[in-house]
Amino acid sequence: MVFAELLDMPLKSITEEWESGELGECNFTSSEVGDFIRAIFADSPLRKESLFRIIQNSNIIT
Repeated sequence: MVFAELLDMPLKSITEEWESGELGECNFTSSEVGDFIRAIFADSPLRKESLFRIIQNSNIIT
């Protein structure tokens, strides 16, 4: 997966890709994914949930 693909993905898909480990396998860190989500998506309950799930899952992956 390349960064450009993330630009076309819905927030739920990005979160699922992180949880599946695919983004980690592409050497993205939880911090990078979180920063990307904060930059691209407006603040919302879904964004907060996604960020929480990514942070929670980063403890498992790293």
